[in-house]
Amino acid sequence: MAKITLSLPRTIIKENELFVDVANVQQLFHRIKQINEGVFHMLFREIESKITPKAFLAVFINDEQVFDLHHVFHDGDKIVFGMAIAGG
Repeated sequence: MAKITLSLPRTIIKENELFVDVANVQQLFHRIKQINEGVFHMLFREIESKITPKAFLAVFINDEQVFDLHHVFHDGDKIVFGMAIAGG
């Protein structure tokens, strides 16, 4: 387990910075579901037991976008979820 900082989009939840102990990205997704199921369903898709971010959500670990949903965390990692915004 690693102690990480998670920043959720402020447009979805006011208290958007959380400190959690998780080992990898999938555990983080499950932890978010435990913390706030409404936020979880806004951001993620769950098919059978696999959880993936919805198309508009980007995952950044230590300011670098990642696509590996099995990435292993280290103490002090900072995870940020960025939402794509469209408009004209």
